[in-house]
Amino acid sequence: MRNPALPGRRATILAIAVAAALLVLAPTARAARPPVPAPVSELVGPHFVIHYTSSGGTAADRLSPEGAATALANAETALSWYLSQGYPPPMSDGDGKTDIYVFAVPIGPAAGRDDESADQTSGFILLTPSTTNIYAVAHELFHVIQFGIFAHSGFFSESSAEWAGQAVTAATGGSPPPNWFPDPWRPLDCLGPACGDAAGGYRGSIFWEYLSERYGTGIVHEAFSREAALGSADHRAHDLQALEEVLGAHGSSLAAALNGYALAAVAGQITRPGVLPHLPAPSLRLIPEQVGIYAPLSVTVNHLAMKVVSFDGAADSAAPCTRATLQLQVDLPPGVPTQPVFVIYPSSGLPPASGIYPLAISGGTASAEIPWATCAAAIGALALPNASATADGQVFTVHFGVGAGSAEHRKPRPRLSAKAVQRVGKLAIQVHVSEAATLRGQAMVSLPRVRGALLSRVASARATAKRTVTLRFKFSPAKLRRIRAVLAQRRVRAKLVVHARNAEGETATVSKSVRLKR
Repeated sequence: MRNPALPGRRATILAIAVAAALLVLAPTARAARPPVPAPVSELVGPHFVIHYTSSGGTAADRLSPEGAATALANAETALSWYLSQGYPPPMSDGDGKTDIYVFAVPIGPAAGRDDESADQTSGFILLTPSTTNIYAVAHELFHVIQFGIFAHSGFFSESSAEWAGQAVTAATGGSPPPNWFPDPWRPLDCLGPACGDAAGGYRGSIFWEYLSERYGTGIVHEAFSREAALGSADHRAHDLQALEEVLGAHGSSLAAALNGYALAAVAGQITRPGVLPHLPAPSLRLIPEQVGIYAPLSVTVNHLAMKVVSFDGAADSAAPCTRATLQLQVDLPPGVPTQPVFVIYPSSGLPPASGIYPLAISGGTASAEIPWATCAAAIGALALPNASATADGQVFTVHFGVGAGSAEHRKPRPRLSAKAVQRVGKLAIQVHVSEAATLRGQAMVSLPRVRGALLSRVASARATAKRTVTLRFKFSPAKLRRIRAVLAQRRVRAKLVVHARNAEGETATVSKSVRLKR
């Protein structure tokens, strides 16, 4: 039922706001609707009512009518997306509309339940005037939808709401906030102080994105619905059991999903906008830059978590680049479901991976031989997932060394051919590559009676195998004026140079000399 906001003392407002904001984590009693400082305005939409003040309280409490309209539009947009994905609307509190209260909530956006004891209940949303954006609204609205499915979940609550807020933001053309892989070593179901700055379990959001990209966005609804069935008798959370059973119905398992998630995370296979450029934070950095055997290292991983070990071919960017083989062997903890995987990145160091090597498991060890190079262009990562739902402190012992490259790894450098495209101000070169490579080029224009050459800005591109790519060279306006002034009297010579580097660090160069036309 709608509950008009009532004025009250500032201390009372803050106390009630804090209590309401904590409801999703620590329910204690029937929720009290928060009072917005008077005078209170209401903006009523098809499915929501915005309660706000434009002149009461302090400056931090105030929201303009235009800001209220933005909050309402964002709520309607988020709800429309959830309904289009098969999610139910929020449970009604009596009038068919969800209440959104906007004022200076001390701990930021939150959601509260109308009935703290019920398995299914309606709820309300708290926002601050500075957090009426689509991401914050969608996140809190998903909590209210959760309350109507099952209100007593554990790590499902914040991790799936974070996924939902990011998904709606991306689906509506926005850029989700950078809440990607800051600490992959924390268990998926982590709750409480051990989770650091994500005590509510927020860090599992990209795991839900991994699942939704493989099984559809309804996988979250399936998990909540299954948990509702499991919790109907004891009114308690059954997150892992519900997830295990739902994944089993899809022909998978929690362990298989966690291992698949580890691979997808390090290889850059999670495609939602904002995820691809981010990698899981490594726990260790190793530099195997010379042929030889290196000292083994032990890595401890807790349940439903992974650790990432980054590998770099050399610390010195000018180191000579020699083909080699990175030899890996990992002693696995007994009885722990795991699939270690090594990935190689392009010379930029950014995903997606240019090579993926799942380690072959035999008995208690996993091993692989990886094409490598003894230069800074060799960049890789080893993911060590612990897919057990219970076993903490599991030790993976990593043995590694660098051997001379085998014949199968001695591939030729990328072959280049080029054709210049001439037009003053739009100077370009078409480059054909024989394999995937990163291209960087520059144009150098020689002018009479000018010492040296006028250089263009560096042009770069990423080329896939056997593809023609056009690099366009741009000069500053001042340089263009100088070039055109000389061209009015005579021809001008330019040299276009392109460097290519493949995933294994081999380089090639192509150049063309052209005479510019007026």
